[in-house]
Amino acid sequence: MKKRAPSESALALVKAFEVFGPAYMRWVEAQLPANRGSSARLRLLAALLEQGAMSMSELRCWVGGSAQNITGLIDAMEAEGLVRRKANPKDRRSLLVELTERSSKNVLEDRKQHTARVAQLFQHLSPAERTKLLRLIETLAARLRPGGTVA
Repeated sequence: MKKRAPSESALALVKAFEVFGPAYMRWVEAQLPANRGSSARLRLLAALLEQGAMSMSELRCWVGGSAQNITGLIDAMEAEGLVRRKANPKDRRSLLVELTERSSKNVLEDRKQHTARVAQLFQHLSPAERTKLLRLIETLAARLRPGGTVA
């Protein structure tokens, strides 16, 4: 089966996302509280808060980036007493990462504040536009998940 060439509107969306994506991430980073690190760090901590202890490879799926970047984040956060590594009871060859008691409370509050600041961007859209945008993003995200079909 021969694939069709992308439509002009699909190509225009690629260009729009190439501009929007980096601009959005820069803006999100600027919304972080001072001295709290990067958005990747906050996503990693939030994933541990929401999902519980995870392996390094699971964290990589949640946060993105390379194994080396995740290891660096974990190393730094472990030195600060925010996370700890522990043996994985299901696989002796791997470790799990979990939040410390000290960090759990702070992560929840930081996440709430950051989410509220970032959500302000979407207040510029009508409720109907926000609903439509959410559905579209969920549809695209489903295609990007393992097993999703992009073609």
